[in-house]
Amino acid sequence: IAIFGNHQKQQKAEELMALKDNPEIIFAPYWFTYFENMALDKAVEIFKDAGFSNLQSSKTNKESLVYTSEAIVDFIDFNGTVRFNTESYINKNDPVIIYYHPITIKSPIDSEDIKDKTKDEVYNAFINAGFKNVKTIQIPGGGGLFKKKNLVDHVVFGDKSYFYTSDFIDRDDPVLIYYYEK
Repeated sequence: IAIFGNHQKQQKAEELMALKDNPEIIFAPYWFTYFENMALDKAVEIFKDAGFSNLQSSKTNKESLVYTSEAIVDFIDFNGTVRFNTESYINKNDPVIIYYHPITIKSPIDSEDIKDKTKDEVYNAFINAGFKNVKTIQIPGGGGLFKKKNLVDHVVFGDKSYFYTSDFIDRDDPVLIYYYEK
C-alpha cells in the first residue's frame, strides 16, 4: 500500500511540473489561510506579482460587516474554491475574486441628538467622520412655525432611522439627511 501511495505522489508531482511549464496555467501564490484578514491592497498586489491578470474584488455581504479602518480580505474565490493551496491552479485569464470587508465608520452622532441641529451641522459631522455618500434632501413645507431654517427632521444611516455612535456602516453607504428649509 505504501508503494502505491508513493507512486501516486510521484505521478502527481510530475503532473504539477508539466503544468508549471505551461504559460497558460498559473498557480496560487500561497495557501488560502495566508490571506485571511489581510489588507485588500496587499492581497491584490500578491496576486498581481504572481502573474494573475483577471483580479476582481467584491464587497462581502452586509450581514458579515466588521468594524475596520481598512478594507480587509474576507475570502477568495479561486476557480470556484475558497480552500486553495500552492498546488491549486487556473488558466491565467480565469477570474480570481477577492471578497472583502469594506472600510466601515461609526456614526458621529446618535439619531436622537439631531434635534435642533441644522443640515450643515449634521452634514459636516458625517463628512468629517469620513463618510463618502452623504446627501441632504429638502422636505417640502416649513416644518412648523417656530422651527429655525434648515433644521434636520431625521437622518437615514445606511438603512437605519434609529442609530447610535456605536453603530457602523460601509463608508460608501448612503447617509441621507432630511431637513426643512424655511
